[in-house]
Amino acid sequence: MRHNLGIDIGGTFTDLICVSSEGKTMVHKTLSTPHDSSVGFINGIREVAEMLGEPFENFISSIDTIVHGTTVATNALLTLRGAKTALVTTEGFRDALEMRRGIREEQYNNHYKNVIPLAPRYLRFTVDERIDSEGKVLKKFNEKDLLPVIKKLKQEEVESVAPPVSIRVLGAFELKLAGREVDLSAVRPRARTLLRLLCMNAGTPVHHETIETALWPDADAEASARNLHVAISALRRVLEPAAMRGSFHLLRREGDAYRFDAPPGAEIDIVHFEDALTRARLARDRSDLHTAAAAYQQALDLYRGDVLPEDGPAEWVTDRRDACRLAVVEATQALAEILLARGEAGAAARACTMGLRIERYYDPLWRLLIEARDQAGDQGAASRARLGYDQMLAELGVIDGATGSSPI
Repeated sequence: MRHNLGIDIGGTFTDLICVSSEGKTMVHKTLSTPHDSSVGFINGIREVAEMLGEPFENFISSIDTIVHGTTVATNALLTLRGAKTALVTTEGFRDALEMRRGIREEQYNNHYKNVIPLAPRYLRFTVDERIDSEGKVLKKFNEKDLLPVIKKLKQEEVESVAPPVSIRVLGAFELKLAGREVDLSAVRPRARTLLRLLCMNAGTPVHHETIETALWPDADAEASARNLHVAISALRRVLEPAAMRGSFHLLRREGDAYRFDAPPGAEIDIVHFEDALTRARLARDRSDLHTAAAAYQQALDLYRGDVLPEDGPAEWVTDRRDACRLAVVEATQALAEILLARGEAGAAARACTMGLRIERYYDPLWRLLIEARDQAGDQGAASRARLGYDQMLAELGVIDGATGSSPI
């Protein structure tokens, strides 16, 4: 049976309508997740699959069309209840948002009431730099000038400001500079791999021999050193096209090593992911379960998939990738245990399901999933969880898949 799905994400609820190829219609409502709308989106699809009695993967593969809409951005603009937003701009342009020289609906109306800018004046900051109309740097930006601005942003508890550098390595690679994704289409594949390697280790020097062994294992020392130099030069021209020779800031050489130097305020998903896990473990150790649950959830929300899946089984990425996968599985177990103790069976089941998608043969998660389904009183889902557990044990040869039964 095939399905078409409509999903509307609102500020409080996410509404779903599912229409089968036989014309049967199902309507479902689930809570939105303002911190990351995609989480509520997937949760809703998962819950519809459960209501239909189908495994999530099977249901996903049966969907022909998804029509998606959201009122979140419109609501935020109309009510001005979105993230607390700041603007950092060139010196002399602080009031451009309110002056609005390009768009003024009633230019000659002295009583005209102007629109409220998304960033109020006290949250608009300037830095001393200048470029011309062709993008040529007339006055170079000094990173140190940004430090007092960042301090002020933190004091004001600003929630939205485009980071100077944004690096994503979980689920797929993405690099943004000042909110704009870097176009690497003109860069050779080996140089792009080098950039991913350095970004995964952003802030940490990587010895040139480690890089050369990873990227040019069959080349001699002289050839691999030359290849590395050419690749670094190509990346620097793309990342900082206006910088003069010797004044590059992002890709730095430190002795025999190279480092991607993320500036203050940079957003690096794997760093935030690992920091959240550390905070969660420390909070749990001191029995602060509320803080631990929030930190575990933050880590799981940040984990969008394996570390740099585009690099396959490359040796330089597999250790970090495997460590993150194991950390996620353990985090889902810890979070599920906390949620079950609080009586939040549905959320605990979702945490278990996420962990089992990563590591199907992790016994504690199957047991927790069955306990969560039982606690929620969903006998159908509990039976399917037991069946899945039996199938897993049978695959491992622990029980006879035809006649055996699980320990639960």
